[in-house]
Amino acid sequence: MSNSFLILASVFVGWQIALIVIVSVLLAGLITLNVYFSVIWRVKAERRLHNEELQSRRSALLAKIEYLKGGGEALSYQWVDPVDETYDEGSEDEDDESFMPSAAPVAADQPLNTVVLEVDSLSSRMRNKIGMRAKRFNGKRFYVRYSLGFEAKLRYSEDDAKTYYTQISDEIRSYEKIKLEKGFARQRILFGNELLGTILFLGKRLCVALALDPAKYANGKYHGEDKSDKKRFAKTPMLIRVLSENKVEVFKYLFERLADKFGIEKGKTKVRKYDLKEKSKEDMVCCGAMRVVIVDEVPVGAMVRTQQVDTKARRSVNNDQSVLETAEEAAATVNSDEQSD
Repeated sequence: MSNSFLILASVFVGWQIALIVIVSVLLAGLITLNVYFSVIWRVKAERRLHNEELQSRRSALLAKIEYLKGGGEALSYQWVDPVDETYDEGSEDEDDESFMPSAAPVAADQPLNTVVLEVDSLSSRMRNKIGMRAKRFNGKRFYVRYSLGFEAKLRYSEDDAKTYYTQISDEIRSYEKIKLEKGFARQRILFGNELLGTILFLGKRLCVALALDPAKYANGKYHGEDKSDKKRFAKTPMLIRVLSENKVEVFKYLFERLADKFGIEKGKTKVRKYDLKEKSKEDMVCCGAMRVVIVDEVPVGAMVRTQQVDTKARRSVNNDQSVLETAEEAAATVNSDEQSD
């Protein structure tokens, strides 16, 4: 040690030696801090991931409770993506979840209306979105269903429905201080905090529910269906099934009456451009417009048909939805006929 110091003393002057010592100490300190912060960052990242998983499970339980309250079947599945921030789970008038069923099961033990999802076939962003990023999911397969939100249904709907939606949306935006609030199952029409109506799908049918008394318009030329006996339509009991240009005019008339009720002034109607092009299932899931519902894990060695989530297709989605929507439309037609009678 003394020899090393003597060598340094013979080569450097005193202030240079002091500078070398200070720099060495600072460098050692920086290395120590770097290691320390790296450990802290890793711990926080793991903790954040754990918190996100816990939040996802909490959201899953809340969503399952709401689904069961709405009359859903008590299957042993779980929601795998966090609920969208604009999706109000506690609202009384929230629409029931509708699932996109598949064809008949291929395997005897495959749950009804499910498809098989291979984790290894998913992209990294898809795995991250549905909570299967961890290596323990590699090589696994799951029976799943797809739950379509409002945006997904709109993008996969026929061109006529898209045209009616743009006309309705332009009409709503022509009124001052009225805004459309996006949600998973529907869009809300708001005047401040006042709910004026909702836009939603019942099956493949685009509908608008307004905060008007159906009885007041029952005998008039412009009227809708009375849904006041349904809990989720308690605040918006006037339902209009927008199936034609004539129904768009019915909506415009009734919405004008609703605006007059709140003293809302109408401006000039502007024709806006809307991006309503079809997107792949993966894009829909990753943006929150469609949810993946895990029903069960596929047993090892089971021979089943797989379903790719990145296939873009109205044909695929329409075929998958046909079973559920046919039943919904049949029920809607019966209700509509009863209303007419």
